[in-house]
Amino acid sequence: MRKSELIRGHNSFSRILVLHQSIAIDPVECFFKIVDGIPPFINSVGFIVKGHRCAVERNKYRRFLREAFRQSKSGFNRSCLESNYHFLLVFMVDAIIAGSSRSENQQIHEAVSKILGKLSSGIIL
Repeated sequence: MRKSELIRGHNSFSRILVLHQSIAIDPVECFFKIVDGIPPFINSVGFIVKGHRCAVERNKYRRFLREAFRQSKSGFNRSCLESNYHFLLVFMVDAIIAGSSRSENQQIHEAVSKILGKLSSGIIL
């Protein structure tokens, strides 16, 4: 993932989280802002892990989110280019819910794929 695709800084995250629309599929919630008509149409993304104080666990879930987004983003980016809009996305995983059931990585990957599918198919627009 390129640096230009990452959202960084407290102010950038808070703007998206405060003025947001969201989709939630346990254990992942996606906050997003739609930006249209301003090229380049590059989707920006940030990742938040809530519910863990242990840095090792937080980093593990953040890595799962990044990997799930990386594997699912190609079709999503294509539909955004065709429609001339892009998204500012913040994925937040609740580590307590994710850790309580089957394979955490698989569960997070399925949730991110479903969220990106809903966004690209225009259900939210």
